[in-house]
Amino acid sequence: MQRKGHPRAVGGSAAGRSVFARRVRDLVSASVRAGFTARDERLTEEHLMEQYGATRAAVREALRLLADDGTVDRHPGTGTVVVRRGIQVLVGDCAGVDPVRDTFDLLTVDQRWVPSTPLLRHRLRLDDPRLQLVENLFLHEGTPLGVRTAYFRIGRNAAQYDGAARLADVCRGFFGTELGDVGTEIGSARADQRTARLLGIDEGSPVLVREQTAYDLDANPIQVVFDTYRSDVVSFVEPREIDRTELTRTTGDLTCSTSAGSSGTATASSPGTGPVRPASGTAPTAATG
Repeated sequence: MQRKGHPRAVGGSAAGRSVFARRVRDLVSASVRAGFTARDERLTEEHLMEQYGATRAAVREALRLLADDGTVDRHPGTGTVVVRRGIQVLVGDCAGVDPVRDTFDLLTVDQRWVPSTPLLRHRLRLDDPRLQLVENLFLHEGTPLGVRTAYFRIGRNAAQYDGAARLADVCRGFFGTELGDVGTEIGSARADQRTARLLGIDEGSPVLVREQTAYDLDANPIQVVFDTYRSDVVSFVEPREIDRTELTRTTGDLTCSTSAGSSGTATASSPGTGPVRPASGTAPTAATG
């Protein structure tokens, strides 16, 4: 006789238990990224079974998946501990939801002149045969979490900018203008060899990609950028209009994360950042200017 509540008593199977494992993995991972589950917090199978209504087998498989992607450490006798803290990045900016805890430093890794393309000429509204390319790493507490390639009109030296990664700061401190709207497209891809090396991940790992065109207050294009972020740490968030003290405890109205083989896309709009559209393609290897 099958025990009431057992997965097979309600049509469960090995495949069904693997689905439960995925659900537990997704929920725990999201809780870590959003700050509901803290770094160094101990996870017990019994608590997760009760919290998510999952079998022990499903919980163990979920913890194995979380260990494989580096979210937790599992040690016989000492249990499972969260070793990674997720970071929520504003979908339209280079800043974390928590402006104090989650700030990014910029490290320029490449700067050169490159031929312009029809796409870049169209977005920047210019006919210049060449453009300036600047590639930066986004560093959080010294760890590279993102890389950006920025394209703009020739005439500026990225080495002279030592300000914050926020778009408003870059536009004011580097381009000498105030930021207006920002058009944003987001999606997912797999890391190529160079991106993987810069971000310290395996080639082929899933990454978040974001394409942006920044405009000044008169709607003139400033720069076109292509970002790539580690999807095992970063999630994109469109925060609600709520008190700032609540921002570190909410996932916002929009969170776009990826998993291997998936295409993470989202559509939204936010004041001052323009429309957010699904990405039409993958981003080149990349970083900000």
